[in-house]
Amino acid sequence: MADGVVLIAKFDLGDALATVVEGRGDRTGEFTRAYLDRLTFTPAMLEEAKSLYSYALLDSPERLLHNLGLDEGAIDALKQAVADGGPAAATALVTPDMVRAYQIAGTPEECRQALSELVALHELDLFMMNIISSGLDTNTRLLEDVREIIAVEVA
Repeated sequence: MADGVVLIAKFDLGDALATVVEGRGDRTGEFTRAYLDRLTFTPAMLEEAKSLYSYALLDSPERLLHNLGLDEGAIDALKQAVADGGPAAATALVTPDMVRAYQIAGTPEECRQALSELVALHELDLFMMNIISSGLDTNTRLLEDVREIIAVEVA
C-alpha cells in the first residue's frame, strides 16, 4: 500500500500502475503517480541509450522483455551477446525502435508527444528527469533543453 508510486519502465506503466492501484484496495485519498525517465532526443543520446539498454536486460524478467516487443529470437541473441562479450557487446543489436519501446526517444516533437500521451493515458501527476550526465553545466543545458521540449513554463 502506498500514497504514491514512481514508475521507471515506460513499456510497463499500465501493468505496474494496475498492480499498485489494486494493492490500495478501497483506500481513498491522494495518490501521486510520478514517472522517472530520460528523454532521448539527439543521435548521441540514442547511442548512449543503446549502450544502457543491454544493462536493463540483465535484470528484466521475461514478461518485461516481451512487453518491450522482443520475440524469443531477439531475447536469446541479446542474452548471448551479453554472455559472450558483456553488455557492451549487445549494443550492436539494439535498434532505435527497441530504445523507443524502452524509453521516450525520437525528435524533440516526438518526445513531447510521447510524454503527453503517457501523462494522459496513465493520469501521471509528475515527470521527473533522470540525469546521469556529469558536470553542472552539462546538466543545466540538458534541463533547459528538456524544459523547451516539454514546453513547461518555469516561474
